[in-house]
Amino acid sequence: MCALAAAGVGWRLARPAEPEPAARRDPERAVQRAIAGWRATHELAGGGRLEVRLARLHEDAEQQRFDARALRERLELGPGEPFRLELAWDGRGTPAACRPTELAVRDARGAALSAFPAAPSTSGAPVDPLRALLAPGEFRAQAGQAWTMCLWGRAPEAAVELDGLGSAPLALLPDQWEQELPCDVIARVPLGAAGPAGATRAADPGGPR
Repeated sequence: MCALAAAGVGWRLARPAEPEPAARRDPERAVQRAIAGWRATHELAGGGRLEVRLARLHEDAEQQRFDARALRERLELGPGEPFRLELAWDGRGTPAACRPTELAVRDARGAALSAFPAAPSTSGAPVDPLRALLAPGEFRAQAGQAWTMCLWGRAPEAAVELDGLGSAPLALLPDQWEQELPCDVIARVPLGAAGPAGATRAADPGGPR
């Protein structure tokens, strides 16, 4: 699961220092929020199901714009914004197998979202810790626990499909759902840093993957 989030939700990258409400400073508290995005059910061998959800990284528009701009500048990305893809297996049948680097979202206009590029593998070379956090990890299907990864690109429009999960594209339909989001669940990574100058060597960034 993308290490930017514990339990796959509630991601928040660093913003300029500012006072926060008490609820956001308490990691034990959580709130129910309506999430708008795209959703589908992938039928698995043996009668099982894989629930698929796609949404912007943040429901808050200001936070989404801030992180999109910061990520573009720090990681030298093309136009786009960050999204999260969640896969949740119901525990029945055979778990789905997929390669996270091959998961991508398309629509009527063509390619829309894809995985963040992996950190360079040069031995001993410094790696931007943020790039390491965003790179897709190994897919592990666990019953009752959503696996999550980050995607980058433009917002999908009509006829949205997910490639890389099964032999045929999976159609995603617009939807809205309630989800419990921890108020503040990650140790923040300062986006204002120039990148490799303050980077660490490649390592497991911690957290569930």
